[in-house]
Amino acid sequence: MYVGQEESTGEDQLLFIPPEDDTLDITEIREKKEKGRPKRTGIFKDDKVLYALCSHNGISESQYLSSGSRIASIDMCHYNFPMITGLHHFPQITSLCIVAQDIREIGGLEAFKKRM
Repeated sequence: MYVGQEESTGEDQLLFIPPEDDTLDITEIREKKEKGRPKRTGIFKDDKVLYALCSHNGISESQYLSSGSRIASIDMCHYNFPMITGLHHFPQITSLCIVAQDIREIGGLEAFKKRM
């Protein structure tokens, strides 16, 4: 069984539920889907772009708060980000890997200009 729609973006996203789990209610399905992802609390709750950048790079909120200003590499691979913004949250970024994106706009690269 495949189910799901991303709440934050409204985009359809498939989540495979093995047959033995077909009886799960939607709350249990969401919990399974969210397991391992950073929780949206504090600063992540208020900034969806920062949350998306961090969650897709395996950065928890506590990791971001303790060392976010030292993060030098961000990957943006195989998920739909038509506007790349929020890079100002990573002032030490030296590497931005962008793969399979339908990009229309990139913003927040001011930190790059200061180092050039």
